[in-house]
Amino acid sequence: MSSWPTETKLMWEAFLMKSFVQNVVPETTQHRREWLIQNAKLLRIIMKPVSSSATPMRMLAGKVSVKKYHKQRVKQSVAVGQQARKLRTLTDKMFKQLLRTHNPKLTNAEYRQWKARLDTAVNERIEENAKQISQKSADQLTNG
Repeated sequence: MSSWPTETKLMWEAFLMKSFVQNVVPETTQHRREWLIQNAKLLRIIMKPVSSSATPMRMLAGKVSVKKYHKQRVKQSVAVGQQARKLRTLTDKMFKQLLRTHNPKLTNAEYRQWKARLDTAVNERIEENAKQISQKSADQLTNG
């Protein structure tokens, strides 16, 4: 997984967490709707191409400014980072509220333990997906 760019990992995490929130978190949970909106925004930012005309060949030919491309890429990375932080804050609020409905005396330490287990499960699922994709790609290359 360490070979995957951070934005790719964030994208996988956003897809998995969206599924978790839609299937597990009740619709009556206070921050659920806002979380889904912000998650969709993060996915849009990640998936939006920096420049549709900036292909490697056009950059080498001098038809696209490399400096402008890198500037747009940095700007997009900053936007992804800001949105990811906003989403993590909302995630904490939403899950704490959800867990406190079942356990009003939930401590921050108990929440951190629960969140660590959830993060581990999400990361394991991302690893499984990465292995499946790698295997499919290898099979396609060998089979033609």
